[in-house]
Amino acid sequence: MEITYNVINIREFGASPNGDSDCSGIFKKAEESLTNGGIIFFPRGEYLFENPIRVNRSNLTLIGEGRQSRIIYTYEQTEEDNATTASLFSFEDYICDINVKDLYLEYKGEYFDEAQKSYFGKVSAFYFGICFDVAFKNVEITRFNSNAIAFMGSPSDYSKRLKVDKCYLHHNRVAGVLYGYVDGISITNNNLEYHGSKYDGGTGYGCAGSSGGIPLNVQIIGNKASFNYRKGIDLHAGKKAVIEGNICEGNVLCAIYAEGRYANDIIVTGNMITNMSLIDTPYPPIYKGIEGIGFGIYGGVKDDTEERNFVISENELLNFSFENGSAVPFNCYYGLHRGSVQIKNNILNLGKVATIVGFNGKGPHTEACKNNISITGNQIKCRECTYSPFLVSSFDTYDFSHNRVEIEKGRYPFIASPGDDNGALICTYNNLSCSELHTYEDNTDRSSSEVEKIFRDSGKIDYPRIIEKNILNGKVI
Repeated sequence: MEITYNVINIREFGASPNGDSDCSGIFKKAEESLTNGGIIFFPRGEYLFENPIRVNRSNLTLIGEGRQSRIIYTYEQTEEDNATTASLFSFEDYICDINVKDLYLEYKGEYFDEAQKSYFGKVSAFYFGICFDVAFKNVEITRFNSNAIAFMGSPSDYSKRLKVDKCYLHHNRVAGVLYGYVDGISITNNNLEYHGSKYDGGTGYGCAGSSGGIPLNVQIIGNKASFNYRKGIDLHAGKKAVIEGNICEGNVLCAIYAEGRYANDIIVTGNMITNMSLIDTPYPPIYKGIEGIGFGIYGGVKDDTEERNFVISENELLNFSFENGSAVPFNCYYGLHRGSVQIKNNILNLGKVATIVGFNGKGPHTEACKNNISITGNQIKCRECTYSPFLVSSFDTYDFSHNRVEIEKGRYPFIASPGDDNGALICTYNNLSCSELHTYEDNTDRSSSEVEKIFRDSGKIDYPRIIEKNILNGKVI
């Protein structure tokens, strides 16, 4: 059976392509005429929308002729507005089969870029509650005072099968793509840049998982997420996520962030992070530190028995530094009691950092603690490290092997374990060097053993450890 689609040219309903008259009502009439769905076509031209549109049709495609098909939105939000009532296109719950292709959308209302107004704007270009089978392709969206595209879902009804591909989303106040309770979202091959405000670092995400949602089955692949005023890629509490092959340049606070109380099964691999180099924080006192890749289970979950697994592999961090603040290339938010963390085969070229791999916070090691940490095969150069390069706590097993680490100015030990640990440590076949090596206490060398310069912990439990066949400053120990 051949399927035919109704196609409507928006001009045939009276829409002016000259940007001189409101097309909001005309679009609504066109939509309502498609009782079984269809295509609304925007030929080349500029189409003015002065009022928000509430879409209640499934099986709907909006399509234009690329950047030459321009939709301009001018509605000014009121105090009574919310995201549903203020956004250009908001969709009724349980809408499905929506496609948006080859369009340019721009907001010309108030942007609210001043400090303390991070989330004051309510106007997104596209806002979905619960939806299914939605796809964007070759769409450019700019200057909306909230998000370019928002998929929210609900805790009881997840939005499913969502795609954003080959879009250019830039200079929006909160994010290019915001998503919450979604199951199956693919964000691929997009340019996601300059979101947020240079006057206020409270927002500005290339794409972001809402901190109030728990997205499942997330793919963020092949994007350029750069020059955002907060984070390039922000997953928050996602489960079963792959963040791969993205370029993150010049983001201010964090390049890639994959943490949350329920985060699990996260793979961050093959990404390029570059030009995160600050002298002072641009937003005093908001930012006192920056992160390359932040991941883990911030805050932990009480009585959690689920295994949590993270793989951070084959990423490159170049020109990463914070001269008058704290910089951590890999920061694990440590509520991890069961599962594994693998940090392997990454290449790092760093300026001044606090630590290279930091596990932020510690919990008591108990018999229920069955977590395995491995830091292996990494190649690292660092101009200055002001704390222990590798700071890890509360592990069941910890394998630090086959790394090459060159630090011009640093402090020993290379590995610090400040917790109540009784796990097993393996530290073998590393090539470690530091031109200027000091202690924490007084910046002067002490007559510590060579092994102590590699490893030291403050715990009182003598647990199994193998520290051998390493090279420290050219000497095999």
